[in-house]
Amino acid sequence: MGGLLEKLSEGEEKTKMVTEIAKHWNQMDEKVAMPIDGDLWLEDPLLSSYPPSIAYKAATLQDPEKAMNFLRCIREMVFLFKKNITKWEVIEPAIVESGLDPHLLRKDIEGKAKNLFEEDLDMARKFSINWFPTMFFVTPKGLEEMVSGPRTYEFYENILLRLKPDIVKNSEEREIESFFDLYCSYTTGELAEIANRSKDYCLKELNRMKENKTIIMLNSKNGPLWKKV
Repeated sequence: MGGLLEKLSEGEEKTKMVTEIAKHWNQMDEKVAMPIDGDLWLEDPLLSSYPPSIAYKAATLQDPEKAMNFLRCIREMVFLFKKNITKWEVIEPAIVESGLDPHLLRKDIEGKAKNLFEEDLDMARKFSINWFPTMFFVTPKGLEEMVSGPRTYEFYENILLRLKPDIVKNSEEREIESFFDLYCSYTTGELAEIANRSKDYCLKELNRMKENKTIIMLNSKNGPLWKKV
């Protein structure tokens, strides 16, 4: 967890800050396949990125896999549906949906999870990380590559091939439906990228699954989210 926003400014500085963040988010929405609604910052801005970061670290103490699903849920909340994920009443349904114990998670938020989050911040300071995501590529020789910022799949693939030339790519094509066993929801563009299929093909399959009532479509300002029933 990066902790990029420790505390939102006050007064005129706050107005300037939220306007700039909203603009940046809406610009990113135009560049990437994932929808991002910057209007959140103009309507109900997050006062800090620390609370949801600590909540995720608390979730990892219970179950790393469920924690990833929780992280996925709160990302959807904040990016697609403009939910203020610094508020407990907002993230509690995501905790339950992910199969986590909300009472234990709240306890860990006030205890162990804070220390884990501080360790993440210490690592960011140690490696001068201020752009996310940052990926570490480690071999038996140690840290070989550190890459910050959004990159294409091919970029990461080339790093792996350079560090381990004998690695073999799994080229098996999977049915679109099978991806919902990994995560319970996708945007169209995200699924097309992961499945390495065209958006038109994915839309056709997604609509078929919708008709069969195995998934539902949730509308957001910047496109649909397909969610497993």
